[in-house]
Amino acid sequence: MFKVFHSTVDAYIQQHNLGEEAQKCTSVEDLRKILPAHFFRTAHFIDPAKRIIVQGLWQRYIDHSISSTVNLAEDIDPETISSIYLDAWRHGLKGITVYREGSRYPILSTESQKTDFERNKEELHDVELEGEQKLLRGDDVIELPDGRLTTVYHAMASGALKKDGGRYVLGKAEAHPTQKEAVAEKIHSDAGADMSAADMKLSKCPSCGKKTLRIHNGCHECLSSECGFSKCEI
Repeated sequence: MFKVFHSTVDAYIQQHNLGEEAQKCTSVEDLRKILPAHFFRTAHFIDPAKRIIVQGLWQRYIDHSISSTVNLAEDIDPETISSIYLDAWRHGLKGITVYREGSRYPILSTESQKTDFERNKEELHDVELEGEQKLLRGDDVIELPDGRLTTVYHAMASGALKKDGGRYVLGKAEAHPTQKEAVAEKIHSDAGADMSAADMKLSKCPSCGKKTLRIHNGCHECLSSECGFSKCEI
């Protein structure tokens, strides 16, 4: 098997005459024995506090908005996430997002630290859709009764697919409204409210399709706890 390395890694291999040893390696663990540890560090290893400081220095001398994503471990605590956003504000950042491993579809992952989705995506399930029984993988995409698309795995996790004997059938996942959703519902249900004004405040979300999208401080934010879509204009 012929191996291809990143140019920086390849330069290191050539400089230290490790070409023959590198080609003999059959796993990542074998490569770890001959290459520096920092070659195997991903975005998860970057200290969020230092990242914010560096981005703040760049932003100080650039007119356009700079945005980046902080990749965090699955077991990160809410207080740390809160401090990241507060530190970003204190350092004058114009854009920053946080991705907690496993919170949505995997973006970055390592072989040694797979998410639950990655471990179960190839598992087969008997699923009944529109009266027809099908054998589907965990990463197969299905359409929910409300029109949203999701994977079999995530539908099972949310309760949209419920166990019925030896198969799974589509049901309705229980949802408890958040404070933001309650505000959205109040706008629509208040008999004394000006509905035209409410329509201007809440639009249809491009992600979940619900009329729970508001514009606040130049950002589009979905108020639905089942979605969480957000987008900020530059």
